[in-house]
Amino acid sequence: MVNAALRKMMLALLVAGLVPARLTQDAYAGVYEDGLDAYRSGNYPKALTLWRRLAALGHADAQFQLGYMYARGKGAPHDEIESAMWYFYAAEQGDLYSQVHLGLYYQQGEGIPEELVQAYKWFGLAAKGAKAEGDREVWQDASRLQRDTATRLSKDQIEEGERLIRTWRPKSDAGK
Repeated sequence: MVNAALRKMMLALLVAGLVPARLTQDAYAGVYEDGLDAYRSGNYPKALTLWRRLAALGHADAQFQLGYMYARGKGAPHDEIESAMWYFYAAEQGDLYSQVHLGLYYQQGEGIPEELVQAYKWFGLAAKGAKAEGDREVWQDASRLQRDTATRLSKDQIEEGERLIRTWRPKSDAGK
């Protein structure tokens, strides 16, 4: 009972924009789940509202979901630039799915200019992260995409991509 009341209060504060940004992402888990429930039931405007607030506070999962909504035009206008931006914020925090999606945008030149070294980097980071987390499916997909991208790069470009992967560090609360 107390958890439900607290969750309801947190949701009201979040929607009103009154939740302090310094609270941890764990504090927003219930609100994020409410967004998932809304999305799954087809209430895209509610999901968009909840996730937009969380995303602005640096919640990587909400940032990924916004990227997905803008990419698919579900609950938000189809907007590749907006989608790429939200994927970027989540990818900067180490979100594997966002790293793959961002790599695809760079590879295909959708929403952002084609930049194959960046595509190579993001696919490589996703593959590396997925391997470390034991996510075989993402590891295989990201590794394949990185190999495919490498066929379009010079040796120097591949070396630059590898340097970017080695020196990359996740950022906390990207997009604030």
